[in-house]
Amino acid sequence: MKFRRGDSTRSGFAGKWHSRASALALCGSFAVLFGCSSTGGGAEPDGSIQGELHIYRVDYLDGHSERLFFLAASEDAPETHLTFAQEPNLQPWTKLKVWGAETTDGINVDRYQEQTEAVTDDVQSTSEALTSPTKKTRTVGFVPMDVGNGVNLAPADAQTAIFGVRTPTQAGLNQFYNENSYGGFNFTGDILPTQMVTSLGTCQQSAITAIEKQWPTTFGTTYNHWMQYIGSNF
Repeated sequence: MKFRRGDSTRSGFAGKWHSRASALALCGSFAVLFGCSSTGGGAEPDGSIQGELHIYRVDYLDGHSERLFFLAASEDAPETHLTFAQEPNLQPWTKLKVWGAETTDGINVDRYQEQTEAVTDDVQSTSEALTSPTKKTRTVGFVPMDVGNGVNLAPADAQTAIFGVRTPTQAGLNQFYNENSYGGFNFTGDILPTQMVTSLGTCQQSAITAIEKQWPTTFGTTYNHWMQYIGSNF
């Protein structure tokens, strides 16, 4: 199993999974995503929409991958899907202004502008070894979704993949983040009961978002991040 930071990729299960922007989502054949609505960014007087860029990556079992781009006024705000004529060389969480035509699927971007923080002479920068980071814990609810063909991931295997310890080259999700943050960031949470899902459609992000919004009511609790696992082809 592999995991890379940035627009976050994980592969290995013969299924798919989705992880939301600041955490996790899955679709297509297997993916974890690291951050739709009609207008997720803030409208500006110059005709632009402003917000931070969320990038979702989907890896397929046939080897190809796709990146999906969304704009949100903040990390937890509604997202607007962005379509670019050519894939931009941008990093997740970049502050952007975008101009373009609004469609039912989001915004077809004509041009964009990165936003940078103003720097004054009073600002200084320093660097030092990260030896004692402030520890931060986020909670995850992992939901196996049966879309009609069962789920090919046992709860014990899901527990290991998300919260357990694997080999150095096959790290579980919590293990990966803990190691790469020098012990400063980790996940806790639960592997929840499998849920029958009939509203996935073609696995559009809007469908995933709508399904995810049901989970707090379904399970009577909430988490910082929800993860969905689609355990078989559909």
